[in-house]
Amino acid sequence: MIDLLIKDAKYLDEKFNVQRGDIAIHKGYYVEYGGEEAKCTVTSDRLWMPGLSDNHIHISQQFLQGKLLFEKPIVWKRINVPFEASLDEEMVKLSTLAAAANMIKNGVTSFVDSGCPKAISMAEVLTEVKVRGSIGYQTTDMTPFETLRTNVKEAVERNDELAESLKGNELINPIFGVTNLVASTRELQEAVLLEGKKRGFITSCHMNEYESEILTVIEKEGVRPFEYLDSMGALHDKFVGAHGLFLSENEKNLIKSYNSKIVHCPYSNSAKGIPETDSLLSRNISVFLGTDGAGHGGLDLFAEVRLFSAMVQLLAKAKGDYALVNSEDILRMAVGTVDEKLGKIKVGYKADLISLDVDDLRYLSGDICKNTIVEVTNGSMVKDSIINGEFVMKDRELLTIDEERLKNTVRSSCH
Repeated sequence: MIDLLIKDAKYLDEKFNVQRGDIAIHKGYYVEYGGEEAKCTVTSDRLWMPGLSDNHIHISQQFLQGKLLFEKPIVWKRINVPFEASLDEEMVKLSTLAAAANMIKNGVTSFVDSGCPKAISMAEVLTEVKVRGSIGYQTTDMTPFETLRTNVKEAVERNDELAESLKGNELINPIFGVTNLVASTRELQEAVLLEGKKRGFITSCHMNEYESEILTVIEKEGVRPFEYLDSMGALHDKFVGAHGLFLSENEKNLIKSYNSKIVHCPYSNSAKGIPETDSLLSRNISVFLGTDGAGHGGLDLFAEVRLFSAMVQLLAKAKGDYALVNSEDILRMAVGTVDEKLGKIKVGYKADLISLDVDDLRYLSGDICKNTIVEVTNGSMVKDSIINGEFVMKDRELLTIDEERLKNTVRSSCH
C-alpha cells in the first residue's frame, strides 16, 4: 500500500511540459505506481508542479517588510543588522512562524536561510510546521552589535550544537556559513567554512552583492571574493554564494570547477545590478532563485520569477540578442536547490509539490504552459502544498499552522 495517490494528475515533467498520469507517493518519495491501494487518493483538475525553493531568505527579518524599499545603500549595514541585533527569542520564533506560513501559501516547499542569531529556536518552529529547509547562524566577528558578534570558539561550539540537534531530522539541515567577507575575519571564515565543507554540510556567504564589497576584498587580499575563498580551500559543491552579481570570468570558472551554487534575488538585486545569468548557465553552473527575505519585496517566489524574466530580457536586448535565458531555465532555477533529489516530479525524488488553480481567470486566455506560468502565476494561485509526501496546505487552508491565531499574535506583538 502506498501513502498517497494523485489520480490522473495534470503535472509538469522535467522540462516543465504538461503531462497526464498518476502520481504515487510513499514514505516521502515518488514511487512507481502498479495499481496498488493508497491510504489517500486525490482526484484534481489542478496543475501539479514541483514545489518552489527559496534559496536565499532571511527568516528572522520577516517584520522588516516595507522598511527597506527606496532606502539608500547599504541597507544591511544601516537597517538589517541593527534590526536582527534587537530580536529576542520570542520574536525570532514568531518571525519564523510567519515566514513559514507565507512560504507555504506562496508555493515554497523548501528554503536555504541566510543565518539567524537564534538558529535552534528557528529549528523548533520549522520542525513543528513541517517545512523543509536549511538553517544556520548569522556569523560575524566584526559587527558593533554585541548580540550578533561571535568569536571562533563560540562559533564552533554553537555550530556543533546545531548540527547535533538536527541529527535525524528529516526536513531541517544545518548550514555552516558566515554573513559576508567584509564582516568577518579570515580566522572565523576558515573555522566555519572549512569545517562545514569537511562535514559535507551546506556552507554559505553573501557574495559579490555590492561592487564596494568586492573592492574591499581586493584592497585587503589582492584578489576577488571567489578567488579569495579558493585560496582558503572553502569552495565545494555545497557552497552557496548568495547574489553573485558582479563576477569576473575567472570567478565564473572557479564556481564551475567546484560545482558551487549561485543564488539570484531579482527584487533585491534590481537595486544593485543585473546578473549575467546567461553566462553562468552556458557554463552549466547551478543558479537558483531566492527572495532575500520579506524586507525585499515579500516571499512570493512566483513574483521573483516574473521580475527575473523581465530582467534577463533587458540584458538580452542590451547585448543585441534575443532571450538568452528562457522560461524552462527560469522555472528550473525556481524549483532547484542544493539537494539534487528535489525539484522534479519523478520516481526516486523527494515528494515536495504544489498545485495551481487552472480555473483562475489569468490562465483562461490560452493553454497553460511553461511560458504562461512564468508570465502570470503568483502565490495566490497555489491551492495545495505537499512536503515530504504530506499535505501542509489544502484548498489554501494551512494544516500545520493556525493562521488566525498567527495573525492575532502578529497584530498584538508588532503594532
